[in-house]
Amino acid sequence: MKKMFLILLTIILLFLGIIPICTANELDLSAEVNIEKTNTETPIISPYSKYVSFLSQNIGATYDTTQARYLQKELNAVMDCTLDTTGVVSYSTRAYLKQFQKKYNLPVTGNVDATTRNFLNVAYKYKKILVKDKSLNVRNKAGTSGSTIIGVLTTGSMPAVLGETWVNGVRWYKILYNGKPGYISGHTKYVKRTFVEVDIVSQTLRFYKNGFLFLDSAITTGKKGSYDTQKGYYEIMFTDTNRYLQPSNAFVKYWMRFNNAKAQGLHDANWRGATENFNYFGGVVYKQNGRAGSKYSGSHGCVNIPPNKMPIIFQNAGLGTPVYVH
Repeated sequence: MKKMFLILLTIILLFLGIIPICTANELDLSAEVNIEKTNTETPIISPYSKYVSFLSQNIGATYDTTQARYLQKELNAVMDCTLDTTGVVSYSTRAYLKQFQKKYNLPVTGNVDATTRNFLNVAYKYKKILVKDKSLNVRNKAGTSGSTIIGVLTTGSMPAVLGETWVNGVRWYKILYNGKPGYISGHTKYVKRTFVEVDIVSQTLRFYKNGFLFLDSAITTGKKGSYDTQKGYYEIMFTDTNRYLQPSNAFVKYWMRFNNAKAQGLHDANWRGATENFNYFGGVVYKQNGRAGSKYSGSHGCVNIPPNKMPIIFQNAGLGTPVYVH
């Protein structure tokens, strides 16, 4: 009888709209909120994987070069190093890999086994936010009252998120700061949850949606030394489709200009291939001596993106979305 009453009550509440009927996307967002409010000492992990390329094979004395590129881009993101994503596991690559293994208390071998691979992939998926403010205080606890400043984050910092809490109506993020927990204000004038990261050294774009790594891609930025893509914090100021870009007169299906002085932006580049590849995207193509704007060298300054990835970015980012180039 009690069970029947609860079923009838649920139906009535659904009918009145008091209990919402969720779509798949809404369910995902609901799960996100539950994850965010978990207060732990371990960073939150992104649930997305469809548009992100991860290490899937071991790397020892022999290895697949594409897998080696994934290793290098993940090490750059996780260990803040500057490895060219050449696909050649150099001495420097193994040295940073050993540092990673030591940091996570793994056997320090300089090779990638299943355990190291899993730890690296998870660390690559840590939830992150982008600091917009020039000087954002890190505190020992949430809120300004009774807390102590333990450090400062500057524009472009992307701390891993451990959790969140609310103080006087303001969101505060619990973050990993110098290996220890700290708290920063989550006010939107200080930090951004949805943003594009352009990693020039890795020749990789990462798109974070609500703090979660939603997509990554090999890219080609401006020809090094001649048409460098400007580094800095920008925001998307203009979008268009089916456009001819000047002065090259190149046709692109998707164009997202960000507000830097050189009118650079994100766009597809079908002359480099229809999908992500490491012949004309990524690696060190942007350093080559070919003609700027051709598939054999870097661009005229814009961020060239594989045509199979660009529509996803265009549909999920928009005017005002931050673009951090470093």
